[in-house]
Amino acid sequence: MSIAFRDKVAGLFRAAPGAWIDGLTVASRGGAYAWRTRVSDCRVQLGMVIDNRVRTLPDGRSKVSEYMYTPADEFAVDLAEAAAIRAEANGEAWPAGRYS
Repeated sequence: MSIAFRDKVAGLFRAAPGAWIDGLTVASRGGAYAWRTRVSDCRVQLGMVIDNRVRTLPDGRSKVSEYMYTPADEFAVDLAEAAAIRAEANGEAWPAGRYS
């Protein structure tokens, strides 16, 4: 039995959490014609947090699309930390231990 393209893409992201992966690399795992759908499937069907950015290369014309997976537990910690920083900046007390 072969592994589904979605699961190959998920495996690629899970093997490199927090790292930006070039869209061409994702396409090589997810199929040249539907790799963006595989990324969407990972987000929707598997609940994976996958960010996208587009960078312009030094030539000023070419662009690179990159994707990064953040495991859910790291994402939750980041949100809690951001909320604590925002509360502190606004002079509010943040409940100790709320997200620990």
